[in-house]
Amino acid sequence: MYVRGEVQISEEEWKNKLAHWLSLNEPYSDIYIANDWQNIETKLPKMKRIAVYCNLWNEVPNLPSELIHLKELEELSFNHCRREGEGADVDFDLILNIRSLNALILECNEITAIPPEIRNLSLLRKLNLERNLIESLPFEISELNFLTEIDLNRNKFTDLPKELFACQSLECINLKSNLIRNISEIYSSATLKSLDLSSNKLEAIPRSINKLDRLMSLDLSHNKLETLPAEIGQLSALKSLNLRDNYLRSLPEEIGSLTNLEELDISATKIELLPKSIVNLKNLKEITLNLPDKWGGEPVGGWPKLSLSQEQIDWLGQLVDGNNCRVDSNIKHILENS
Repeated sequence: MYVRGEVQISEEEWKNKLAHWLSLNEPYSDIYIANDWQNIETKLPKMKRIAVYCNLWNEVPNLPSELIHLKELEELSFNHCRREGEGADVDFDLILNIRSLNALILECNEITAIPPEIRNLSLLRKLNLERNLIESLPFEISELNFLTEIDLNRNKFTDLPKELFACQSLECINLKSNLIRNISEIYSSATLKSLDLSSNKLEAIPRSINKLDRLMSLDLSHNKLETLPAEIGQLSALKSLNLRDNYLRSLPEEIGSLTNLEELDISATKIELLPKSIVNLKNLKEITLNLPDKWGGEPVGGWPKLSLSQEQIDWLGQLVDGNNCRVDSNIKHILENS
């Protein structure tokens, strides 16, 4: 077990020390334990952050009930806290009543469900539930009016949780490495800026993607997409689009409407021709295309080779010269020999 530092202690020592610290009344803004436990007892009652990692313990300790008295605690991390063969051992009755929290990190705990009492954490801004076994979210999560970021990476979701689109301040959703094959519906959001759906099993993106007109970053890499809807061209605020490692054979002509786009990755796809409108993307600062290597070999994964028109080669040259656009060595070779 580590508490924001590198000191390993036993579960019994942890419980005894924490119970003692919480009985004191000296001000303290944070806890950082390195190699010295001396004089730390006077510093905890007003601590703002605490992190508990249980992966080094044979048995998971119970969080002391005194935690609820930490009125200034802002961030709690309780990670790798599961009993072998018994699943999650997270004391939600306690944690969801620490109402001062604005960040809650519960990684790798084999959690299968989040209780509706999550609504109690009305000040919460960041919620990290990475590497659990969660399939759905309670409706009450939509009552977290200050929530800006949620990490659901490596869980068991099969669709976009519609409850998240009712969170009035949510800016970032990470649903990487779940089990999403098809998205039934995308709902409007006036605040969402980043959506990560990479490493799922996505076969299609619904036309309702155009409802996310404030979106700035969209990661669809490492899926099974064969086409993109024309409506993707309506994401006028988009700055980063990652389509790497899909079955795409073409891009819609409407892609040229994404005039604010700064990063585009279509490597490891089956795209052989780019739409003519691609030359409208004049703000690109980084582009990775599906090109063969400069020695004439096949692209990564054996995908077909991408052919570029002279107009598109000229466009790439202007991006490199005018925007200092980052390109891979294959594009540099083409430009040098054009």
